Formats: sequence, C-alpha cells, structure tokens
Amino acid sequence: MTIVEDYVKRDPPDNLRKLLLLIVEYSLVPYQENAHEILEFAELGAERRSKLSGREVDLAVDVPHVLKLYCWWPFKPKLNSRVREALIRGRIELLSKYRGRLASAAGSIPRQLLEIDPAELDSRLGKFSIHDLGGLFP
Repeated sequence: MTIVEDYVKRDPPDNLRKLLLLIVEYSLVPYQENAHEILEFAELGAERRSKLSGREVDLAVDVPHVLKLYCWWPFKPKLNSRVREALIRGRIELLSKYRGRLASAAGSIPRQLLEIDPAELDSRLGKFSIHDLGGLFP
C-alpha cells in the first residue's frame, strides 16, 4: 500500500487533493511553477490513464503515476542529476507551452507511459537516461 492509498483509507477523499497539493508544492520550482496548475494537469493525465485502462480514475494511484513522470513525486526512485534537471526544465517548458490548455498538455503524455504498470514505471525511472526523455516533451 502506498503512502497516498493509506492516507485515503484514513481520511475523506477531499483531503486527498490537499495531500497531493502539498506534495506538488514541495516538488515544484518556486516562482516558475504553480501547484494548482500542476495538480490539474496531473488529474487530467490521471483521467486519461484510467480511460486507457477502461476503469474509473483512482486519484491515489493515477495522479502519482503522472507526477512521477515529470519529477513532481518525491517518493520515486532517485534519478541521476542530469536527468532530473532535464525533466524539470522540460516540464516547465511543457506547461508554459500549453498555458491555459492543460487538457492538451495532458493529451501529449505518451500513451505507453500512461499504460505502464506503476512498479515497471518505478523500475524504468530508476534507469532513465537523457535519451529516454524525448517522448515526454512534444
């Protein structure tokens, strides 16, 4: 059971968004990123992920999956510093490019990364190199 899943079982679902927002605020670049915008992007990506799987969205699983892809989730495998820096630069540019069109930004997340099993995603992220980042940023 993940930290978020455990929290959801103990507290009402409205508190889940508060928890996710706190996590995003911890991980964002101050003055360059907006936590509410990031969470909305992640929720839209989570909805897309659940539709691809043919099931209801599970915010405790699907939102962290999207956040992990863009280095907004501090509980994932450690990335090498070059990959981490490239992800941060890329995510800032991505949301800037799609400012006001977050559904389009979420639609740009590669399907294969949304469909991958969370454990496999963690494994792949731990082995990421600069060359693996191309598909994340259209």
